[in-house]
Amino acid sequence: MLSLPRVTAPLLLLATNCRSEPPPQSLDSSQDSVPDSPSDDSGPPDTGDSATGDSETGDSAPENNGCTALPTLGDTTGGGGRVQITLATTQGVTNVLLGGAPLADLQIDSETQVSGVPTAHEAGVVDITIEAESTTAMTTCTGAFEYWTPRQITGVSAYLDADKGVNDSGDGHIVAWESQTAEPHVFGQDSAALQPRIESNRFGSLPAVRFDASQSLKLTAPVDLPLAGSSIFAVAKWTATKETVAGNAGNVPLTIVGDGVSAYGSFGASGGQVASNHYIGSFITVTRGEGLNDGVARLIGATYDTVTETKLYIGNAQQGLDDYSRPFIGLNSYDTIGSGYAGLDGWDGDIGAVVIVSGVISVEDRTKLDLWAQQRFGTPTSAPLDPWTRTSLGSMPADWYPRDGSQMVQLASGRILMIGGWSPYDPWGGDRVTNEVWASDDSGTTWSLLLAHNSAPPTSGVGARFPPGHTVGVAQYDGHAIVMGTDCLKPPLLGEVWQESDNGETWTRVTTDAPTAGRCLFMVGNIDDDLYMMGGQTNLYDEATAIADVWRSSDGGVTWAQLPDPPWSGRGMVYRPVQQDGVLTIVGGGRYDEVDTVAFNGVYSFDGATWTTVLPDGHAQWEATYYNASAALNGRIWLFDGYTATRELQRALYSDDGGATWSEFAGGSGGVASHADDVLALDDRILRLSGSLSESRIWAFSNE
Repeated sequence: MLSLPRVTAPLLLLATNCRSEPPPQSLDSSQDSVPDSPSDDSGPPDTGDSATGDSETGDSAPENNGCTALPTLGDTTGGGGRVQITLATTQGVTNVLLGGAPLADLQIDSETQVSGVPTAHEAGVVDITIEAESTTAMTTCTGAFEYWTPRQITGVSAYLDADKGVNDSGDGHIVAWESQTAEPHVFGQDSAALQPRIESNRFGSLPAVRFDASQSLKLTAPVDLPLAGSSIFAVAKWTATKETVAGNAGNVPLTIVGDGVSAYGSFGASGGQVASNHYIGSFITVTRGEGLNDGVARLIGATYDTVTETKLYIGNAQQGLDDYSRPFIGLNSYDTIGSGYAGLDGWDGDIGAVVIVSGVISVEDRTKLDLWAQQRFGTPTSAPLDPWTRTSLGSMPADWYPRDGSQMVQLASGRILMIGGWSPYDPWGGDRVTNEVWASDDSGTTWSLLLAHNSAPPTSGVGARFPPGHTVGVAQYDGHAIVMGTDCLKPPLLGEVWQESDNGETWTRVTTDAPTAGRCLFMVGNIDDDLYMMGGQTNLYDEATAIADVWRSSDGGVTWAQLPDPPWSGRGMVYRPVQQDGVLTIVGGGRYDEVDTVAFNGVYSFDGATWTTVLPDGHAQWEATYYNASAALNGRIWLFDGYTATRELQRALYSDDGGATWSEFAGGSGGVASHADDVLALDDRILRLSGSLSESRIWAFSNE
């Protein structure tokens, strides 16, 4: 049998419909036969025993041959690369047809795989048929095969392919590179010194446009390529390690697109990382990934939605998400491939294709583009997509002061309350902490002020409410909101518990004797309607006063019972312990000190009776933090941002096994580095409000 390098066949449709037919009298001489086939064209195969046959019937292949053909993408011009198809067995295979046309150069690669080259075809889905000859039947199995190119992407504005539309005037120097879209945008270069070259066999047998740092192509016709948002992807391969040129740090190498006049917005690569350039008063270059300048062809890309988000990709794997409230593209037009403003920061490497889309490319189209790049250019297989996504629901109203330490809770009515918080700017008539209550009746999309700040509210009667605070405990009991304790900046530290009614309008103090008395920075959580208060410290500025204890109330905080001590050392500063499936989990935390604040990264779970050390403090999976925010939904625990005692972090980590192992969420947490974020798990999403004092956006994390 002939052997070929394996070409992974990305799958789109796996359902099959199989049937058996009488064997033909003879094979069509125009069809390709399989080299070294186990079948003998001069007659039927031996009817004796074989490794895969039936000793009694003499079949040389199982009936229907497994019929598990694995379809993939093909290029409409026939340039989609070899197709490899996996079967139960290749014994007796005589033909593979796509849309009725046989694969060219059909070969048996192994006992279970055949491969061949598809012919040119119109875009769309066609049948794939596997035929295998046996003594009793010719077996066929029909599935689906899709011929596809980037021209089929919704909103595609330009598709440049080094194998198509390149005018090199016969000497290898490129004068023009024409888009293969309906509107043939042309990128050209009049200056011979700045013209890139066309090079053969740079992506397997396919050519590439070779740029050498200073060379570039500029949009020449039409003269404008306006986009409503943008998605820019390129099949690119470094040929040398290239660092950003210091003379123009606002740009990055491989400016696939960008306004060449003022360099507002560019995307490309820098020093072995994908990179994007933003202008929000000054240039900000953001890089993701590393080690990409290793000579391996990759699909790299960026998407921008014109309002808040730029996402970077390697293949179909998102590398991170950067959030800006100002546009990424200043003039919202694009005109350069190969170098940045004034020819600086140029690309040093090969480009096989460039795809520019007006708007944010859909997940379906992005997935197909990634599969197409794998098959056509040999780019690496991408990791499976994370089903979770992060979206921006909007911003808090203008009269809401950015703050940290506010806490959300959902009532039985569905209303969400956002309670308290801290700001260094004394926005509340001299108070840095507040007891404002904001409300949302549409799952966190819009908010309104329900109860205004009151620095000294009465403890009973009309207007009674908890005092201002941002380190108090907020929980839920029997569909009502609970506020426990008093703020560490508002001594004395009281043992108060307040319960809400009237959809957040009315508050009643139910006890002054909770175990929060004399301590602050404690942690509060729920297991169903049982309230738990844990840890904290008695002196805000002395970490040695941290406590490790656990208390439970089953009557909404009126009475409390102390439980056996937990396995973790004294700590607090957790926003907030996570409740999921009857288990409460503490993630991280810390001890505050005027000199040396301590941060932890242990993960501990509690089922109401027994504590389990899921991850001990000091593990290496993520950096120790306090005032990180945690929430859980649909089997996944999330960990957002946090403070390391020296700096704030911008991160979103998740665990799908109860906190034992953690991964980084490519979508990021949203906003900027922060601590004391406000998070809440609803039935269908997790809400997050950044604790940063410059942020006021609400984000939703969901896997629906």
